[in-house]
Amino acid sequence: FRERERERERERERERERERVRERERERFS
Repeated sequence: FRERERERERERERERERERVRERERERFS
Protein backbone atom coordinates (compact mmCIF):
# COMPACT_ATOMS: atom_id res chain seq x y z
CA PHE A 1 0.00 0.00 0.00
CA ARG A 2 2.69 2.44 1.00
CA GLU A 3 4.86 1.52 -2.01
CA ARG A 4 2.06 2.47 -4.37
CA GLU A 5 1.73 5.88 -2.71
CA ARG A 6 5.48 6.37 -3.03
CA GLU A 7 5.34 5.61 -6.76
CA ARG A 8 2.48 8.09 -7.13
CA GLU A 9 4.52 10.79 -5.42
CA ARG A 10 7.49 10.00 -7.65
CA GLU A 11 5.33 10.36 -10.77
CA ARG A 12 3.97 13.66 -9.43
CA GLU A 13 7.49 14.99 -8.93
CA ARG A 14 8.45 13.85 -12.42
CA GLU A 15 5.51 15.74 -13.93
CA ARG A 16 6.47 18.80 -11.90
CA GLU A 17 10.02 18.67 -13.26
CA ARG A 18 8.66 18.27 -16.79
CA GLU A 19 6.55 21.41 -16.39
CA ARG A 20 9.60 23.24 -15.05
CA VAL A 21 11.66 22.23 -18.10
CA ARG A 22 8.81 23.32 -20.34
CA GLU A 23 8.78 26.76 -18.75
CA ARG A 24 12.57 26.97 -19.06
CA GLU A 25 12.42 26.11 -22.77
CA ARG A 26 9.64 28.67 -23.20
CA GLU A 27 11.93 31.36 -21.80
CA ARG A 28 14.74 30.19 -24.08
CA PHE A 29 12.41 30.46 -27.08
CA SER A 30 11.42 33.98 -26.13
